[in-house]
Amino acid sequence: GIKQVILSATRKVDRDKMRAFTREAKERHIEVALMLGSRDWIFSHTHDQAMIRSLATAEFTGHLHLDIEPHTLPGFKQNRRSYLDAYLKLIADIKNAMAPGDRLSVSVPLHWDMQDYIRLNTIADEIYFMAYEMPDVNNIERRLAPLLQLVKPERVTIALRPQDFADEWALEQTVMTLMDRFGVEKFALHHARTYMQMPVAEQ
Repeated sequence: GIKQVILSATRKVDRDKMRAFTREAKERHIEVALMLGSRDWIFSHTHDQAMIRSLATAEFTGHLHLDIEPHTLPGFKQNRRSYLDAYLKLIADIKNAMAPGDRLSVSVPLHWDMQDYIRLNTIADEIYFMAYEMPDVNNIERRLAPLLQLVKPERVTIALRPQDFADEWALEQTVMTLMDRFGVEKFALHHARTYMQMPVAEQ
């Protein structure tokens, strides 16, 4: 069943509706992580803004989820190392400033350098590996295998996109295969609306 919801906490979100949703989720024993992130946050001129918004959001539910994705920046290929170092510094600064007991999770792709995952594993409480655009479970296994040697399964969530699969059955089979292969028990779907619209496999 659903154990956690990641809810966008951008400025466009109605705060009253967010509070109401959070209260109802809590009554149903569903954890809510509030998500923020902008790829520009890695740059020094946005550092203070990123810190202020992240810490204020973390206080709301005690679980902050950062989706920053510096790899989508123009010039990432040419500035890969400096951009990723700046990202990791920002994540560490935010985590160090959060209240004791508050949790930090992050979404990351599968193509960064191994040293980045090693460093991130010492900072974040939970890592969401974005296995997007990969309908072939063998490809997902191959890409994840070296990363899951660095991070304990209980700290890992594998994020999948429903639209990458032909139907709900294909998605469920992928989840079951990855559970058996790696011992990972937490999976995220991006996003709920797309999942609800998935075709059901013909019997």
